[in-house]
Amino acid sequence: MTDIQRLLVSPDGHARAHDPADPGAPGDYLWIVGSPEDPEIADWCRAHLPSLVAQALLQAETRPRTVVSGDGMLMILRGVNLNPEQNVDDMVSLRTYVAPGLAITLRHRPVFALRAVLEDAEAGRAPASPADLLLRLSHELIERIEDVSLDLEDRVDEMEERVFDGAHETTPDISDLAQMRRATIRMRRHVGPMAVALHEAARALPALNGTAEAARAQLAETANRATRSVEELEAARDRLTALAEHLDMTAASRQQRNGYLLSVIAAIFLPLTFVSGLFGVNVAGMPGTNWAPAFWLLLGVSVVAAAVLALLFRYKRWF
Repeated sequence: MTDIQRLLVSPDGHARAHDPADPGAPGDYLWIVGSPEDPEIADWCRAHLPSLVAQALLQAETRPRTVVSGDGMLMILRGVNLNPEQNVDDMVSLRTYVAPGLAITLRHRPVFALRAVLEDAEAGRAPASPADLLLRLSHELIERIEDVSLDLEDRVDEMEERVFDGAHETTPDISDLAQMRRATIRMRRHVGPMAVALHEAARALPALNGTAEAARAQLAETANRATRSVEELEAARDRLTALAEHLDMTAASRQQRNGYLLSVIAAIFLPLTFVSGLFGVNVAGMPGTNWAPAFWLLLGVSVVAAAVLALLFRYKRWF
């Protein structure tokens, strides 16, 4: 069983551990943080939440989306994986349901965006309402996605300088390029639906318990930042594809030139190989076997023949 946090949050941002006997003051809301794998959490969700919401919160595989159910809103988002020894592109799911007086947040693995909000809550700076919690979590998730996408963009810039501008003596390792393309594609797969989910949430948010229009504007701005991150990831993916194609063409061109050069060399030495093979047979009647200068004469004729063939190929512009 995993740890479950139950916080009673007041409008001034003060959060305290929830006591079931404490109904709280007007304006307070209950914030539950846990894991969908926890049996206690699963039982509570099935008992207290709409069936559609409970099913979405507890399912094993999720995709980013927004669902409005009655006076509540469910948002399933993804955050970059900043856990030690794990890939940032292996994005972790964060499921949040907010309704008047209630917020529940579930995740399978640690999410740094959620950790930041919990740390602020411990310091007396908790979100004042469930809608504010939704805004804060969305902001923290997108902020970390932007950091990772900007770092990825800087790495792509460095690779382009090494390949196109000759700023470095070495070319990028093809395995590094492939790993970056994989990370970009996997992030784009989740951030794209996230941007759509955030835009849908921004349109639906004003109907959530009389939320102010300013909150909708804030969430709309977060959604725009998510859209910008999608565009940056798509641009990085296309640039990495162009880099890979350029490296492939460069390698193919180099291989073609080397193969052509080897073919020219083979063509030059083919008649010489024939002559040396002919004079290397060990049968009676070979001329020059009893004449001492014969070897040097054959060597000189071979050198002259090779030079003539090389000049002829050059004249014909065959190399």
